[in-house]
Amino acid sequence: MRHSRLIVLAILVALATGCSDSNKQSRKAKAEARDGALRAKIADVGKRASADNSWMSAISEHRGAFTSFYSVDLEKLWLIDRPIVFAGALADVATDSGTDYKLLIRHSDFLSPELRLQILCAKDRVAPILSAIKSDKAATSPGVVVAAQITQVGFVTEPEREGTKTVFVGHGRCTDIAYIGDAFDLMFVLQDAAKK
Repeated sequence: MRHSRLIVLAILVALATGCSDSNKQSRKAKAEARDGALRAKIADVGKRASADNSWMSAISEHRGAFTSFYSVDLEKLWLIDRPIVFAGALADVATDSGTDYKLLIRHSDFLSPELRLQILCAKDRVAPILSAIKSDKAATSPGVVVAAQITQVGFVTEPEREGTKTVFVGHGRCTDIAYIGDAFDLMFVLQDAAKK
């Protein structure tokens, strides 16, 4: 009797282990498919706008607590003759004029210096994005990818628990925008993009 219980227990453990391995593989496959779809959306916006995304890999060189990074470094990457691709969380939308909204977008890669765009974008381009955000009940932090022509780079200093932090801000105009779901999902996609 005791021997048969051990056999049943061993079978249950083997089944549980096998199920968890297949669940892990399934979750990994879903994450890879999601990341691939996000990369495709980012690439599509960049291609449609003939936008530059090389700044992401250039900025990855400045990662780390002991590496200095200044607005002038970002100016070299963003103040170029074509738009840049920028993906992040849509933090705010405000009316700027009868035809434009002012968007605040936060870059989602927590390993880079904190980056934001404060850009103007045509209301007719933003309206479908706002509709998609309202209909997406799963996203906790709405993510967007924009192609934007940056005309000015600056910084703001914000309080933190222990001191202050510097946030780099690009100003300009959006030339294209797309909704890409939850901005949290972007974090790992952008880190991988920066490594390439």
